[in-house]
Amino acid sequence: MEQLNKIPAIFEMKENKGNIRRLINQMKSKLGVVPFVGAGLSIPFGYPGWYSFLSDISEQYGLEDKIEPLLYESKYENAAEEIMNNIGNRAFINAIEDAFGEHLLDDKDLTDTSVFLLPQLAMGPVITTNFDRVLENVFKKADCLEYFL
Repeated sequence: MEQLNKIPAIFEMKENKGNIRRLINQMKSKLGVVPFVGAGLSIPFGYPGWYSFLSDISEQYGLEDKIEPLLYESKYENAAEEIMNNIGNRAFINAIEDAFGEHLLDDKDLTDTSVFLLPQLAMGPVITTNFDRVLENVFKKADCLEYFL
């Protein structure tokens, strides 16, 4: 796996030395490491970030004037609520399913990606707010136990 070959170089980067030391110390502690994974690990598979998703759907329904100022101020929850109030719950849920559905992973190889290294780092839970199923697929392929809330 190409990603595994990059690990030594990451460890040797001067700017990472302190971070790696702190990470190793945390991994040795009783608490371990609980990664909080965001959209950065899902975007390479074709999933939009929250900003892009909300911007695209506001464009689709002609709501840019109401939504863009909220997005500019990073008020994503307010923007999502405003969109949902204008287009209805079902249309909003359908848009989420279309944009973040598992169908986008059908032809993707997850094994040579940075997200595939996550099961080796996290022996326990992983926290995410992502709608997609990238993490679930990666942990299944790594034969890890899965519990999804």
